[in-house]
Amino acid sequence: MKQAKRMLLLAIIGAGMGGAVPLEAIAQLPISCAPPHRLKILELGMMPDPVRQGQRLQLWTIALQSDYNGECRTLLEVFDQDQIAGARIEYLIRPGVGRYTFQAVQGYRFQRQDHCFVVRANIGNTWTPITASKLFCARRTPGGWSLRQ
Repeated sequence: MKQAKRMLLLAIIGAGMGGAVPLEAIAQLPISCAPPHRLKILELGMMPDPVRQGQRLQLWTIALQSDYNGECRTLLEVFDQDQIAGARIEYLIRPGVGRYTFQAVQGYRFQRQDHCFVVRANIGNTWTPITASKLFCARRTPGGWSLRQ
């Protein structure tokens, strides 16, 4: 029941952020697709931002450009060096720009001095980093860790 509520919440948040929601939430049949996969991260965000000392990071938001000519079943995750920071969630990626929201990993914490994030995609059982429009690094501010520039 708790998982169902969580998925419904993510579906509502995703719908409000551009209409992209997890496959489980919309109960559509998965669609796999063949390469090449032309994906680009336009923006990466976190909620809350900033994350204060002792506070838990809750959600990741990604603006993703897909130049693929059809829908593509894709598993997304966020990594901070060798540590997974964003939960693996499967989405149906559509051509154009889409916004995707998913939970941060519960045990993830800002523990080092530098935190630069990479978004990876699993398409057709192959993990690959997604190119990004810029480097997404959190920096320490007086209010906590922030991705905002």
